[in-house]
Amino acid sequence: MKKIFLSLTRKEQQLVVAAGVVFLLVILTVLNSALQDWKKESLLKFNSNHKLLSDVQKSLTLKSQFPKVEKINPNSLSSTVSSVARRFNLTIDRIQPTEVGEIMVSINQTEFVGLYDWLRELEMNKGITVSKASIRANSSRGTVSGVRAQLVLKIL
Repeated sequence: MKKIFLSLTRKEQQLVVAAGVVFLLVILTVLNSALQDWKKESLLKFNSNHKLLSDVQKSLTLKSQFPKVEKINPNSLSSTVSSVARRFNLTIDRIQPTEVGEIMVSINQTEFVGLYDWLRELEMNKGITVSKASIRANSSRGTVSGVRAQLVLKIL
């Protein structure tokens, strides 16, 4: 390689060196561009993961502020819901288990505040939450007399 280079004229040698420098600059520019793209992707992933970590930490902080919840056996979900409903003077018309370990509860006549308090008690102290809800006002000839609800409840 050295012999070939030395056999070239001075002008040709300068041209080869200049072409080598240009080639090296092009490679460095392409490499720099690729590295910059990787850096941007890494920063986006880092920020996303940092936000996720922050959200998890906030969730853990919030969870630690809640009182300890009783562990409910999935087989006794219906009886737990019924017993808590009796304490709030709610009349449950029907409880029907679903295929995924939840229960569907129908209440035809109750006051909204009582229903809310009952659901809050279930969630805060029993670890039972609402996964689906349909709540409608009962009305007869223009007067509203409580609400009826169909709820799907599950254990947290």
